[in-house]
Amino acid sequence: MKREPLAPIGTPKKCGCAERRRPVPLVDHLCKRFKCSAHELHVLFKSIEKRRDIVEHLRSVQLRTAHLRPSVRNFPVRCNDLSILDTHSAPAYRGYLGITMYSISNSTVVFKINVEPLTREQFLTIAQRGANTEYNPRRFHAIIMRIRTTTGKTVAALIFQSARVVLTGVPHPSSANKMAARVLRRIQHTHIGITLDIHQLRVVNIVGVQTVPKRISVERLQNTLGGTYDPTIFPALRCKLLNGVTCLIYISGKVIVTGAKTLDVIQHSFNHLSSILPNYYR
Repeated sequence: MKREPLAPIGTPKKCGCAERRRPVPLVDHLCKRFKCSAHELHVLFKSIEKRRDIVEHLRSVQLRTAHLRPSVRNFPVRCNDLSILDTHSAPAYRGYLGITMYSISNSTVVFKINVEPLTREQFLTIAQRGANTEYNPRRFHAIIMRIRTTTGKTVAALIFQSARVVLTGVPHPSSANKMAARVLRRIQHTHIGITLDIHQLRVVNIVGVQTVPKRISVERLQNTLGGTYDPTIFPALRCKLLNGVTCLIYISGKVIVTGAKTLDVIQHSFNHLSSILPNYYR
């Protein structure tokens, strides 16, 4: 029986642990986990149930941002943040993710609390008895009611004497009914003497934010999309897309889409920009 020759002293011994612990791109990991291709993974992201399963799995694994300084471990992932914009190239997000993330920054909601306008006495009663309200008719002719959400953000409700309420800073359109109900409950606690309800609730504006992996040549992009760009006045390119939304594109790679009324319009806008912006990377 032959013995294997001993390694010289000081020679590091090879171990397979380092190979097994080598970080894997996120898209490759998810494709192997769910036994699908990148294109099929893109289809899975469109299903809310499958997206929840993916997020629950990502919460149990150890995600690393080794390419960022400082590095972050186990950063939070939400269902609405996941989307593959280009299934063929699957661009990395800031060098460590195999998917590109976009999120809903805020939205604006409009509704009415009564069919008829409020009287002067009822309007002043809301201003005096309402919780976290501010009313200064010399500056603004509406009552400002501030509500703190569970995520720490503040939603401002502008209450007009015409019984119209404008909610600004709503975290997501899906929480519009919940925030409107909280405003209505606070107004009912002032006991103004009439029965109130939510009428004609609608989302009038959604703001979406995305960050692309590289810096953008805004000057060349302006020749294609048009719009206005003057860095001495505002550091972003302002342009309008075909669906009527307004887009702000910064040199750093940050993209803001505003003016959309549905989530489908937001997603269509980001998909349209994802096919154009890679041609104008610096």
